[in-house]
Amino acid sequence: MIALAAFIHYITIGLTTAASSIGVSLGQAAATRAGLEAIDRQPAARTDIARTLIIALALIETGAMLGLLVPLILFFRPPLTFNGALAEIGVGIAISLPALFTGYASSMPASEAFNAMSRQPFLAKKIRNILILSQSLIQTPLIFGFCIALLIASLIPSLTNSSQAMALIASGLSIGLGCVGPAVGSGYFTAHACKSTGFNKTVFQKIFTFTLISQAIIETPVIFASIISLLLLSIAPTVPDYPVIGLAYLVFAFTMGIGTLGAGISSGRVAASAALQIGYNPSLYTFISRSSMLAQGLIDTIPIYAFIIALWLLFTPLIKVL
Repeated sequence: MIALAAFIHYITIGLTTAASSIGVSLGQAAATRAGLEAIDRQPAARTDIARTLIIALALIETGAMLGLLVPLILFFRPPLTFNGALAEIGVGIAISLPALFTGYASSMPASEAFNAMSRQPFLAKKIRNILILSQSLIQTPLIFGFCIALLIASLIPSLTNSSQAMALIASGLSIGLGCVGPAVGSGYFTAHACKSTGFNKTVFQKIFTFTLISQAIIETPVIFASIISLLLLSIAPTVPDYPVIGLAYLVFAFTMGIGTLGAGISSGRVAASAALQIGYNPSLYTFISRSSMLAQGLIDTIPIYAFIIALWLLFTPLIKVL
């Protein structure tokens, strides 16, 4: 059992680091390629593009940094039991999935921002501002995942049975899966926001405001997923030693995590279409932005339904059911 616990411990550290690095490396490669191609098209803007590229790469790097910090914490605090090693899987999921997807999603607006700078070199600073805002907001799911990962790690020493360990895995699963859709949707939307600014320099202020509001709507499902994760964390120390209960908590986490997937991506696609239309028809900004926000609000009812079901299942007295 000790050997198995050690195996789970070290494989979790390795896979967590690897998953975080994959998303970031792919994102940085895509952003760098777009930046170099933009310099090739518009050598006069090479200074602004190069500066923006450095900032973009630094923001994309956030996922790798947090994806390294959490495994380091696990490495220097090895679990003393098999249940502790099992719970570390939840820590790995909570940080690796957000890092994987936010790392690549952050490259989407960067690539379009460089293309926009090559078309509108005199608007480079404004495009950079939208890019920094976009990439900063895309990191929000990653921050949620990082916080949940730390909380799971803090509860590991108090575990007494495998059901509690599975509840902690479920906590990481809820926030990990819950970040995927919003991260992808945010990247897709912000890429089109940068693109819109690139072909119509007069819509900068409108796109800036629209980006701020739409990003908040796209990432709302992450809040629901994090609430379920926190509830699982609060329940975990009191879970009795019934393996089937632990498995049930995993199902509850899937309910919430998968419930955010389609909504996050769909909300991002709606906002992306609206951003392009604002660039084409700035005079219709009020109508387009309101229509987009209404549609996004309706899309966000899906994760709300998943959240309600997950809450209902969580507060069902499972001992009586069994």
